[in-house]
Amino acid sequence: MGMTGIFFFRRSALLLLALAGTSMATPPQVIRADEKFFGSGTETYAVLRTVTDNKGSYYRLQSNTKLIERSIITGEMVRETVMLDREEITDAEYAGPGKAPVEIVIHAKDEKEPLGVLLERWPGQGTRTEPADLKRFKVHANGIRFDGRLELMEGNPYVANLKAEGLRFSDWGLVDGLELRDSIFLKAIRADNEGDSDAMWMAVSPAFTAQIRAFRKIQPVYLALGSSADRAEALELARKAAVTLREAKFASRETEIWRTEQGGSPFYQVVMTGSDYVIKNSKVEELGKLPGLRVVPVSSEGFLEWISAEGK
Repeated sequence: MGMTGIFFFRRSALLLLALAGTSMATPPQVIRADEKFFGSGTETYAVLRTVTDNKGSYYRLQSNTKLIERSIITGEMVRETVMLDREEITDAEYAGPGKAPVEIVIHAKDEKEPLGVLLERWPGQGTRTEPADLKRFKVHANGIRFDGRLELMEGNPYVANLKAEGLRFSDWGLVDGLELRDSIFLKAIRADNEGDSDAMWMAVSPAFTAQIRAFRKIQPVYLALGSSADRAEALELARKAAVTLREAKFASRETEIWRTEQGGSPFYQVVMTGSDYVIKNSKVEELGKLPGLRVVPVSSEGFLEWISAEGK
């Protein structure tokens, strides 16, 4: 069964149950929620969140759809608007012929937000995250980890709010992702043994998105051009190394910084961005002859955080 079958009732199944007679046992109340990504702007994104509730009956199904706006940076909800609160009530006493009649009751409907205005507010739709990249995200008790070492959601309102509701964040699984400008959006889903289910689109902030994109391009071995236990000093080393590379018109001229740990304390490695090219083309010896550079090959296995050489 596909995701649609898991998270939404099939109307035909409800009607068949209705026709089976009133002698059937009352079903448990099942509440299911799903979110569709509506769009994103520069500071907020929007989802259409639909909650379906069978009211503990074979003959009623209520569906409430809200447009929810959340902050890209913090994940906190900015506002929500009920777009449509709709209920289907099947005539439980109908004996035929044909299908039982269904009454549609509209409890609430928003008519103040024109679609064009909403699309203008959140125009971005993004592109799908590659399945192989999506598998690199892992949910755990306190958030989401990328590549087993980059923490994305610790202290985020998504996690705090779910725990406040008595839920475990580790019960969620990631099923979809979108890439849009300087943010990544992840869709998580959970289900319990009673049949209830939920889904949520979460934003990875631009700062963490930059980290993810750096980790995606990480090389197994880098050529370190300097190192320091002080971040500011490392930034200055990176700046000077980049000037040396540019003045020498070397094949690769960009530097970056990676934070590691040494004895439990931060330690910063200044590395050449195009190290793989230099190694592959046997230019390491040539690089080592440039003034002021002490070239040392280092493994990226212990790299924990990427830092732009511009200090951003």
